[in-house]
Amino acid sequence: MNISTSFLPFSAISPEAWNHFIETSPQGNVFALYEYMQIIAPNWSAIIVAEGDTWRAAFPVFSQKRMGFQFALQPILAQHWGIFLDNMPYKNDYEAFSAYRKIIVAAIEALPQFHVFLYQFSHTFPYFIPFRQAGYELRTRFTYHLALEKTENELWQNAAAPLQRQIKKTQKQAFALRINEKEDITALVAIFAQNKDTGKNLTGLGQQHFAPVLEKLTMISDYFLAENKGVLLTIVDTDGKVQAGGIFGLCGKKMTYIAGGVSPEYRAEGLMSRLLWEAILYGKHNSCLFFDFEGSMIVGIETFFRKFGAVPVPYLQVFRNKLPFYVKWLPFLRF
Repeated sequence: MNISTSFLPFSAISPEAWNHFIETSPQGNVFALYEYMQIIAPNWSAIIVAEGDTWRAAFPVFSQKRMGFQFALQPILAQHWGIFLDNMPYKNDYEAFSAYRKIIVAAIEALPQFHVFLYQFSHTFPYFIPFRQAGYELRTRFTYHLALEKTENELWQNAAAPLQRQIKKTQKQAFALRINEKEDITALVAIFAQNKDTGKNLTGLGQQHFAPVLEKLTMISDYFLAENKGVLLTIVDTDGKVQAGGIFGLCGKKMTYIAGGVSPEYRAEGLMSRLLWEAILYGKHNSCLFFDFEGSMIVGIETFFRKFGAVPVPYLQVFRNKLPFYVKWLPFLRF
């Protein structure tokens, strides 16, 4: 295999070529689509590993500077980045992993010399050993997936009884589902702001991130609706007022939960249960193979996701910290 690598700014990459590669990659996800990355990580770059004119891997990279040091960190509102491989078939496992090794080592060697590197890779990424051998640390994280091949009734029966009762309660109270109403994103953003005021920070990363994240969520929703790359679902009361809502991405037969919220006064009414159940049905009826809850290892959240019949799926975070010892352990530089 004769491969080459190039490190390119986003402006030198064809959006059509990039999106086609991502959507057909086994690691493909909505977080790495060209336009989505422009929203969450403006001025991103990428390492392209190619064999002749054929892309074998794409590796998005977003560089930031702090205190004079270079960081490559997983952007907010993106669960997975990392290396995306092509979908070329191989005649056996030896041939496959021999090719993976050449491609991945080439991608690692093309990385700039970041002081801190932290990206989360797809659960389908097959081969992390080259990162370990290059001095990177591997950390296990978990998301939750729900397979959608079952019938709607089977999905319902697989859900926890308390969750079923919550959903039925909102149906009896005549809360209704609304799909892709553009003006609803404004109402949903207002709900996020209400929740911040009651201690439910959307980002979990401090108040300085809150306003930028809300702006990005509005842009993401607009992009999804314009390009049919996702869906905005809201639950409205009998007066048509939005009381809960969520933004969901669509890519590669997968539906992914991006962000959601419920009005503080309706938090105990089961509206988030109803919202996610409606999202699961939407994904199923639109030919998605599984629903990704975008995971959490916080006890209350992961318990909530399990009630839908979702199962934990491990993925790896690749990390390296080469900061000088005198700044490495400062609290605001911990990852």
